[in-house]
Amino acid sequence: MKTNVFIIAASLYIILFLITLNITSLLSLSLILFALFPFMLVGMVYIVLKEKGFSYRELGEKDEWDYLDKKKNDMGFFG
Repeated sequence: MKTNVFIIAASLYIILFLITLNITSLLSLSLILFALFPFMLVGMVYIVLKEKGFSYRELGEKDEWDYLDKKKNDMGFFG
């Protein structure tokens, strides 16, 4: 839940930044948003990587990593 809220907030931040770029009277706000963007981006990456909302199964000895919702034979490019 926390991850979804932060991703939505980050998306709105980027939209706000793009809007302020097109309004010449808000140039100073655009510069502030641009300066704070790296902190927002690092925060978003940190929260997404720390999310523990999904548990993955342990791989067996002969298992390979794959997509959980698709079978290897159904993807069409494995020999």
